[in-house]
Amino acid sequence: MRNLRVISAFCNVGQQIPGVELGSTRLLKYISKSNTVDLITNFESNNSYIKLNNLVKKSLWNSRTCILGGDHSICCATVPAFFDVYKENGHLLWIDAHADINTKYASLSGNTHGMPLAKVFGLEDNVVISNYSPSFNQLTYLGVRDLDLFEKNIIISKNIKCFSSPTDETKLMEHLKNKTLYISFDVDSLEPKEMPCTGTKVSNGIQINKLCTLIQNINKNCNIKCFDIVEYNPKIGTKDDVMLSEINIAKYIDAIS
Repeated sequence: MRNLRVISAFCNVGQQIPGVELGSTRLLKYISKSNTVDLITNFESNNSYIKLNNLVKKSLWNSRTCILGGDHSICCATVPAFFDVYKENGHLLWIDAHADINTKYASLSGNTHGMPLAKVFGLEDNVVISNYSPSFNQLTYLGVRDLDLFEKNIIISKNIKCFSSPTDETKLMEHLKNKTLYISFDVDSLEPKEMPCTGTKVSNGIQINKLCTLIQNINKNCNIKCFDIVEYNPKIGTKDDVMLSEINIAKYIDAIS
């Protein structure tokens, strides 16, 4: 495993199911103990997102960076930090069952874990101040399959690149070739039978072995500077479900590290 700066974000305010904030600490055991670890434990105010943004930005100047969530609202802070550092050279690969590009006015649930990309790409105000505004051609989706009408219209109107599964590997690799990447991995992108411990499961997900093969190839052909793992909730399911979920997340960590 290459040396990483690891940030553990105990964030659960972006959704309503208790326990997702505990995922980050449980996943630390799958990260090499030789890596530096920072903890952010309280997301009850915007100050925590600002602190996370500054911490990621500082880390990226010196280290490859891993953020362990927590819910996906952490990307309101982490992704702008990445683009502030890499600007037009940066690219975001969003691996998720959901597009997470709702605004607070368009969202049916009102949960902010479904809104981070609306904030990152300027559809509404963000809690952090950025020096660079990314364009929609710096975003690629993988595994998205549960979309609101508003999100479908945004993807079409902004011509955002989408890949349904790793079976599109050749086209996806060509699209990402030589890019400097932030890879955001929401575990609900996976097939629910392989990832039972997450709050917003969607059927017909990505198989973990296929995803890991893809990530290994991306690792060889692209420059992954930052990645996160979000929405793992160890309070959902049985002990066997937790064990299975962590085994599969550990496979992903091994592939991307």
